[in-house]
Amino acid sequence: MQNPNFFSLKFSDGEDVVGGILNFAKEKEIEYGEIVSGRGKIRDFELVSTGQKRALDRLFYAESFSISAISGKLHSIKGEMTHSINVSITKSGYNATKGQLLKATADGPVELTIRKVNLGKIIEA
Repeated sequence: MQNPNFFSLKFSDGEDVVGGILNFAKEKEIEYGEIVSGRGKIRDFELVSTGQKRALDRLFYAESFSISAISGKLHSIKGEMTHSINVSITKSGYNATKGQLLKATADGPVELTIRKVNLGKIIEA
């Protein structure tokens, strides 16, 4: 039985991944959601990461990297969708790069799973 709170998003080569996630969340009226998994490759992406001097840097990569891990949250505030998407990405022969993803283009097929969270069912302690 399929869970109605889990959605599978598929992006084709050249599609805007971050923009597509935000548009999908708005279309499905996701007030709060979590990105729980993903696979594929991205290119032409920008992320915020800790640089060589341990300071936050805004990095841009044109080449293709594989998604090793992805997680994050989506939140609608007064009708405006916000996001915090964290990735760990690798390029063949290199160490992993990680950070907060700001924009990305699919390099071939990219698949993500998003979980819609019903905030009305959260119990606060």
